[in-house]
Amino acid sequence: MKGLTTQWSARPRILCLLACLLLLALPLVFTDGTITAQTSTDLSGVRVAVYNGGPFEAGNNSRIALRSMFEWMAATVEMVEPEEIRNGALTSYDILVMPGIPQGTYYVELGQDGIDQIRQFVTNGGSYVGICGGSLLGTRGYLGFFNGSLQYPIPGVASGTHLTQMDVNHESTGPDLADLPATFSILYWNSGFWHADDMSGVITIASYPQNDQPGMIASRYGYGTYFLSSPHPEWEEGDPRDGTTYFDGYNDPDSEWPLMLSVATWLVDASPAPPPGPDFGIIGIVAVGITIGAVVVGVAVFLKRR
Repeated sequence: MKGLTTQWSARPRILCLLACLLLLALPLVFTDGTITAQTSTDLSGVRVAVYNGGPFEAGNNSRIALRSMFEWMAATVEMVEPEEIRNGALTSYDILVMPGIPQGTYYVELGQDGIDQIRQFVTNGGSYVGICGGSLLGTRGYLGFFNGSLQYPIPGVASGTHLTQMDVNHESTGPDLADLPATFSILYWNSGFWHADDMSGVITIASYPQNDQPGMIASRYGYGTYFLSSPHPEWEEGDPRDGTTYFDGYNDPDSEWPLMLSVATWLVDASPAPPPGPDFGIIGIVAVGITIGAVVVGVAVFLKRR
């Protein structure tokens, strides 16, 4: 036993300890950072950027209502200009909100640089909320978060602008919607439903009862998340708390803001920052495995020689 103790000197013990630490660190290095639980109850401490652009009265009122809605959620809300987005301002925010202005206007104001900045923001862990034209911007051909399109018309739903009923998805695998009312009335403005050849991984938030197709969806993109709504949940028709008088002639019996709070808290909770260190990929995994193997073999050879 004395000879064995002599062979087990300080140096090989240190080498073996390093090898063990490397093995223990692998789950931390290669974790995908996935968070599935919804833990937040409001957006305290969350910074929200609402896009400020487009020469449209409806778009201006949409962003005012969206700002009011996110302030009601206890978020810190700021308006952000297209030029600021192009210059990298989104790194200071957690959520980017795109109001109801035409998606073509967004593309003109942002340019390809701005589009790339938004895509990178979400890829790196940010959250995107798109309403009406802002939701269309999130589809393929533009930002590409949702690899599908918006379909029209909805059978049994008249065109134009009016309130329509939607069904809440109480079985949602993302935002916890189980305690919300089963249905709500929402402003429909020639809205549509979302469709893709592959809807796996896309979470239905609310759907039209006329065709059971989603008008609101959410999902993950990269390390981030997105929410797209063709109809307008931001306006509180008949209630001044949205900061506008837009569509106050309608008598909306309920509010979509609690639904949006559930969605927004999930967006943030399910958007962890990328794991620390480089994104190793398969080549990195092999390289680290070879390194650990070399350390272990080296320790074994060293011990044998001693």
